[in-house]
Amino acid sequence: MLTNAHRHGAAQTVEITWSWQEADIILEVHDDGMGTSKELTNALTKEKSNEMGGHHGLQGMRERVSVLSGEVEAGPAETGGFTVTLRLPFEPSNARAVQKR
Repeated sequence: MLTNAHRHGAAQTVEITWSWQEADIILEVHDDGMGTSKELTNALTKEKSNEMGGHHGLQGMRERVSVLSGEVEAGPAETGGFTVTLRLPFEPSNARAVQKR
């Protein structure tokens, strides 16, 4: 996420938010860079690595997170810049210990 903000967004500032809920861990990265249109975001996600420009950062993130049953949302922020939100399922360690008994 940070690499994308630097390489593609020309961001000056990046804000990282890490939070967790009862069933999810959430990592959100918002930058103040150029942002992009939703159409371009979708196009970059679908591009294959050997085709024009080789952009596959968002697609790679989505593939890695899906292995962990998570999800990635990415797109231009309403306030400008670009936001990527990663959500992973979370199970507290004490809940796992109870299940194993």
